[in-house]
Amino acid sequence: MESKTSFEKLLALTLDKTGLDCRKYNEPYIKRRLNSRLLSNGLAPADYEGYIKILGTVRAEARELYNALTVNVTQFFRDAKMWEILRTDVLPKIIAKLQRPAANGKRPGPAGAPALNIWSCGCSSGEEPYSLAILLRELAGARQSFVPVVIATDIDDLSLEKAASGIYGAASLATAPAEYVARYFKRIGDGPEAKFELEPSVKSLVRFRKHNFFDEPAPASGLDLILCRNVFIYFKTESKDKLLQTFHAALKDDGFLVMGKSEVLFTANFKDKFFLYNSDERIYGKGECHG
Repeated sequence: MESKTSFEKLLALTLDKTGLDCRKYNEPYIKRRLNSRLLSNGLAPADYEGYIKILGTVRAEARELYNALTVNVTQFFRDAKMWEILRTDVLPKIIAKLQRPAANGKRPGPAGAPALNIWSCGCSSGEEPYSLAILLRELAGARQSFVPVVIATDIDDLSLEKAASGIYGAASLATAPAEYVARYFKRIGDGPEAKFELEPSVKSLVRFRKHNFFDEPAPASGLDLILCRNVFIYFKTESKDKLLQTFHAALKDDGFLVMGKSEVLFTANFKDKFFLYNSDERIYGKGECHG
């Protein structure tokens, strides 16, 4: 028989060892992920007392547990259709609004170019924010009529360290368009162990920082676009509401929010604060439909 006390003790230890507050997640999901680590360590399902001893003494287990709880498969330009909609629809729409003439009739130029601000929330090892940076480089061209700013946040130091390096294996680039790989990456080495280093002009567009989206305010305000994909599905309703409030406050009135394809934004408190812009790719607009 499962001891509720031992489960709660394990959640507290998990927070201490990984920085993840599992109380904000759906309990069935947490128990499934925890049991995967119990089984890997030769324990019976729900033997939380046994796992507490392992997590408290085996240093490497904290990392294994973090990976099991976050389950974040990430690649450059993963989910090609979503990236195509951003490239051909959402980002051009944002850019067009930024380029509207000022009150004096002048259009923004390099000296007074407005910022296009994007938040990649839960950026893991950086493939998503760097994909955004590549798209923005492509769309900006030589005109420099806007300044791309991509803020990329995650709670995990090791993921952020890898992201900041800008160096990836071939598997991370498997879903990236070949022309982007050729244009924006330098190959290091040969064979299956070859690495690919992102060029500095793209890296410079992304600002990485450690951030806990439950306990901290958004890293910026006046955002044009937020990406938070495949995160909501694991949270309790009250946790979803808190995060949506953060997003709603941080977005411009005509900003966009991109979620995972299996995620539905609307909770009772937010059904009138966002509208579904693209149903297939779960792209939402803030407020009333602005076309």
